[in-house]
Amino acid sequence: MESIMNIPSREEIEGLKVGDSALNCFGRIAKVVAIAARKEDIEGRLFVLYYTKLGSGSSSISMSQKEGRLTRTAYMSNRYTSAELDDLETSLINQANQTASYYYG
Repeated sequence: MESIMNIPSREEIEGLKVGDSALNCFGRIAKVVAIAARKEDIEGRLFVLYYTKLGSGSSSISMSQKEGRLTRTAYMSNRYTSAELDDLETSLINQANQTASYYYG
């Protein structure tokens, strides 16, 4: 099984709405059926708590994403330790910063 790795921007968190496609807790793309909360944490990072459609019935499952942080899914948490995911997040952020400064700096 493959899982999508994503570090969402503030704009992506702000723009997420019902009907959009987004990661579900299993790391797959699913339709957003409800937005439960969208707020800033104590560090000023925007996060969103939402529900995605699950299966063919009326079931849904919750998921959250935070600006500038690796979106952790059940698949990733089962495959990697928390420390490994922290290292991966740091590596991806550093790589993105280097690419941005290479192209734009």
